[in-house]
Amino acid sequence: MNRIFEYKEHIMLILEAYDVTPVSSSCISNIAYNDRNLYITFNNGSRYEYFNVPNRIAQPMLQAPSKGKHLWKFIRGKFNYHKMDPSDKIPHSTTGVPVGYEIQTKYGTYIWKGAQFVNAKTGRIARREVRDVLTRIAKSQLKTQ
Repeated sequence: MNRIFEYKEHIMLILEAYDVTPVSSSCISNIAYNDRNLYITFNNGSRYEYFNVPNRIAQPMLQAPSKGKHLWKFIRGKFNYHKMDPSDKIPHSTTGVPVGYEIQTKYGTYIWKGAQFVNAKTGRIARREVRDVLTRIAKSQLKTQ
């Protein structure tokens, strides 16, 4: 494989990991995660960065029935954090796949939620390898439209 292609793919994966995912919550408006730090934006506009949050703690938050309860039970008080300045930007992806974009597969419909594809029927987040393939397919479909 071409080294330049590998490098570009790697950069895209890093950028994609920072996608901001809007969530349905009474206290949290969106979540972003980069396999290390978790970014939470509350409905009142305040934003916090939680450091060194493992994937096994951060990813379930997206599927938790109560995002706020998950935050308080598993993250707040257990990880270092700081309140972000309003001028701080949360990095986001350049994937070009709009939030809500749907892809039909033999395994069901997947919906792009901004940071990952989620199975519409089960609510399960697609594994990274599956997400990468679905992202390439979505980009290809969007180019032909």
